[in-house]
Amino acid sequence: MIELPQNPIFIVGFPRSGTTLLQSLLCAQEGIYSFPETHFFRFVRRALTDDPGSSARVTVNGLQTGLDALYTYARIDLPAVTTAALNALAAQGRLTSQTVFEQIVQYCLGEHVGRSGYRWLEKTPNHVYYLDRILDWYPAAQFVHIVRNPVPAIQSRRKKFEDRQVDPVSELAREWMRAIHAFEQFRDRHPAAIYSVRYEDLAGNTAGVLAGIAAFLGFELDPTRLDSYQTAGQSIIQPWETWKQDVITRPIANTNTQYRVPHTHLIRIDSIAGDTMRAYGYDVPVNGWIKRLYTRTAWVLKLGAETRIMGRPLPGHTRLDHLRNRLLLEVD
Repeated sequence: MIELPQNPIFIVGFPRSGTTLLQSLLCAQEGIYSFPETHFFRFVRRALTDDPGSSARVTVNGLQTGLDALYTYARIDLPAVTTAALNALAAQGRLTSQTVFEQIVQYCLGEHVGRSGYRWLEKTPNHVYYLDRILDWYPAAQFVHIVRNPVPAIQSRRKKFEDRQVDPVSELAREWMRAIHAFEQFRDRHPAAIYSVRYEDLAGNTAGVLAGIAAFLGFELDPTRLDSYQTAGQSIIQPWETWKQDVITRPIANTNTQYRVPHTHLIRIDSIAGDTMRAYGYDVPVNGWIKRLYTRTAWVLKLGAETRIMGRPLPGHTRLDHLRNRLLLEVD
């Protein structure tokens, strides 16, 4: 088995924050090669073994469970010869989680494996929750984090993924907060290992933002290669990933303003993530009187929904419940 370079690049962030665009732009540069999302640290590694260590041994049964998860979440199907070699190591008690991961990476890199002086780049947004574990595996790894205003990021996620349309906006706002906190906690512990950019800055000043990333990663940016990012993107976007097609079919642009967001959603996001949003230069465009009205109305409607006598609503509360449904308020 060929040994991979041990200084990989990982792109992370809340989903629908521009991670695919950033990945395409970086792997358009000379000597940086990437591949579709692996979802390895979130789903596959946990299916392989309960032990998070890079040297944890993987059994034959654990390997099969892990490969099933790989296909389920990433639709990556390793060739029979690779699977046979991994099974042989598992049967001998010599297969580790890191070996499985690197075999997946080698298969995805294809012809680029074996070249000299290259770096490989893995992008799975939710790997933001596993930064410490990844750094344990690859002490020379570098991470690029991208953040986007949560209002359009959440709306994009609800629009592009049917299974997320039923999620309360408040839950997605909390998920955005969890991703930010995971990044910030890692940054505080390992400031030299991670670099953060905003999607809005990347879309508005692509060359300038990439120059900063290139300086962090230690290579010289070739501006003439930026125009080939869509060609590079075709190798990292799978045919079934329709929500990513804009990266390879449309020019770079800040798409934040294309989403129409109900005031109730804006206020709910602001109530959960407002302080953090403003720390990153974002604000929620809601008039103060609308926010006060919403807050007071939500409190009254919640009181009407919860107040009962002998299991029956007090007079008038049925009308309040009906009004709440009409307003589509999310009352936590």
